[in-house]
Amino acid sequence: IAEEHAITFASGLAVNGMKPVVLLYSTFAQRIYDQLSHDVAIQKLPFILALDRAGLVPNDGITHQGIFDYNIFSTIPNTEIFSPETYDELKNVFSHGFANAKITVIRYPKGSYQSYEPAFPMIADGNTLAYTKNIETAETVIVTFGRMTKTAHDAIKLSGKNIGLLKLIQIFPLDYKKIASLLRNAKNIYFLEE
Repeated sequence: IAEEHAITFASGLAVNGMKPVVLLYSTFAQRIYDQLSHDVAIQKLPFILALDRAGLVPNDGITHQGIFDYNIFSTIPNTEIFSPETYDELKNVFSHGFANAKITVIRYPKGSYQSYEPAFPMIADGNTLAYTKNIETAETVIVTFGRMTKTAHDAIKLSGKNIGLLKLIQIFPLDYKKIASLLRNAKNIYFLEE
């Protein structure tokens, strides 16, 4: 258990031209705030932080719930936070991180990604978001990210109604202009998260 050392050591690698990838449990990443701020962000070093067990972690105990990482790391300058839903999105986000000069935080859940048949086609918009074709005309829209997207798909399918879905892949910072344009006709917006 040496999370602080891992970040400081990796920042030394970054200073010397490498692109470090540090993997930690989300819940224990709170220990690295100082190192990520002072040793990485202030120096504007390229860095990938992969957070395992992001979100709720059934059966792992109360200390292992990965529910605070977003709040903590969204306060660090030069940081982007991603929460991919699928293996393809995970691959794309890692590629983005390797090509990026910022701190790239990648959150992923315990276990493997679920495979399912989407209730309707999604339009992918790079590494930042995906949405249903009907989103701009739907009066009701669900906004979600990560593994909760399957739950949103299932709920929409069960409802049988014209409900739009906006899946955030990049959860910080958000593209507010793009999101506002997609939700411009929505009268009801529901946020689904763990």
